[in-house]
Amino acid sequence: MLRTEQEYKIAVERYKEQLALIAQQEKILKTKELSAAEIDTCLQPLRAFHSNLSDEILEYEKTLRGEFEEINNFENIGKFLIKSRIFKQINQRDLAKRLDVSESQISRDEKNEYHGITCERVNKVLCALGITLRSSIYDSYQDVRTSDYTVVSENSDNRSIGPNLINIENSNTPDNVIPIDKNRKVAC
Repeated sequence: MLRTEQEYKIAVERYKEQLALIAQQEKILKTKELSAAEIDTCLQPLRAFHSNLSDEILEYEKTLRGEFEEINNFENIGKFLIKSRIFKQINQRDLAKRLDVSESQISRDEKNEYHGITCERVNKVLCALGITLRSSIYDSYQDVRTSDYTVVSENSDNRSIGPNLINIENSNTPDNVIPIDKNRKVAC
């Protein structure tokens, strides 16, 4: 996963180099009078690397546009935080300043995709990014939505992130669910 603008630029250069290398290797292999299947087999590792690089570049570009997947039960929360930072166009140095930690700490956290992050730390990062996150509560045993809550950070700049938005307000509570105080806001 590309995490910085610098990594993105390097990946784009590698992508161009790999494309040229594949073309060069294909030309060389054709002079050896190999069959199309043999040439394809020889080029497969280069094409696979090129394809993976292309996927990473496209994922970074989609992230810049705010197009990334929802999180479920905090699965992939680390990737979500990284992509949120990228989308908000905040570099690791600025996030570190906002959180009063070292830039190397942010780099380590992101390299490990915030593995083992606490809820308190997630909240601090969300607030430092000034983003919002929406959550829905589903009864996984009955496969029905039991309620829908939205939590909003106070310092949001109103740029919504993909389909993910946190303003705790109860918007749809069935009778069998104890409602949380309506319109209660959670301050960061």
